[in-house]
Amino acid sequence: MKLAASQAGKGGMSKVSREDLIAETAELLDGNTANLSLDRLLQLITIMQHATDVLLNEIERRGKLTFQEEVPVVPYVSDYRIKTILTRAEDNERGGPEPPSVAKLRH
Repeated sequence: MKLAASQAGKGGMSKVSREDLIAETAELLDGNTANLSLDRLLQLITIMQHATDVLLNEIERRGKLTFQEEVPVVPYVSDYRIKTILTRAEDNERGGPEPPSVAKLRH
């Protein structure tokens, strides 16, 4: 894996481009997630969550973890982000489009 450096993001860190995010994720997940069993999907998300925990602990150890209203901020240094069940509520609070399931219920 090799990330290309792009424009500086928060705190002078290099932002990860959309292309790099997609390519690196595909490499980590070994291709198309639609072909994976539910058991494998759950294993992979557990591994990714563990990796996030390990990385957050290292950022905290270095004294670089930031907080917002006493909640740690998980770094995400890219302009590209996909919508998930975890981010749809944030989009709606900011006036973004509603997920199709919510829009369907309103009509």
